Amino acid sequence: MKVYAVIGMIVFTNCLLGQSKSQKITLQEGNDAYSKGDYSSATEKYTAAKENDAYFKADFNSGNSLYKQKLFEEATNQFNALVNTAESNIDRAKAYHNLGNSFMSQKKYENAVSAYKNALKNNPTDSDTRYNLSYALEMLKQQEQQNQDQDQDKEDQQDKDQQNKEQQNKDQQNKEQQNKDQQNKDQ
Repeated sequence: MKVYAVIGMIVFTNCLLGQSKSQKITLQEGNDAYSKGDYSSATEKYTAAKENDAYFKADFNSGNSLYKQKLFEEATNQFNALVNTAESNIDRAKAYHNLGNSFMSQKKYENAVSAYKNALKNNPTDSDTRYNLSYALEMLKQQEQQNQDQDQDKEDQQDKDQQNKEQQNKDQQNKEQQNKDQQNKDQ
C-alpha cells in the first residue's frame, strides 16, 4: 500500500512540474510575441500560461500587452486585480505603478495619483514611480485649472444670457409703451 502511495506522489509531482514547465514555456512565448510587438498574441499566450492557477507574472504581462494595445480600461482592470493578488510588496508596487499608467492614459489623473502613491508605499525607492507621481500631480493641477476656467466661462455666459434677457424685456416694455403712446396720440 505504501508503494502505491509513493508512486502516486511521484506521478502527481511530475504532473505539477510539467504544468509549471508548460506555463513557463507559454509565458516565454508570450514574452517573445510581446518583444516583437504582437501584443494581441502575447495577451493570448499570457492567458494560456495562467491556465487555472493564479500566475502573477502572466497576468502582469497580460496587463502590459493590453496597455500596449491601447485597451486601457481592460489593462486597468487587470492591474487592479493584481494589486490584490501580489504576494510581495515589489510585485504590488509594480502593479500599482502600471495601474497608475493606465489611469494616466485615460486622463484619470486623480486615480493615477492614488495608484502611484500606493506604489510608493509598497516600494518607496522607486524613482520612476516618484517621477510619474510628480507628473500626474501636475496634470491633475492643470485639469482642475481647466475645470475652474470652464466653470467661470459657464458662469460668465449665464450672466451674459441673463443680461441679454433683461435687456430684451426692457426693449419689449419700451416698444409696448411706445405703441400705447402712439395709440393715445392717434385718439
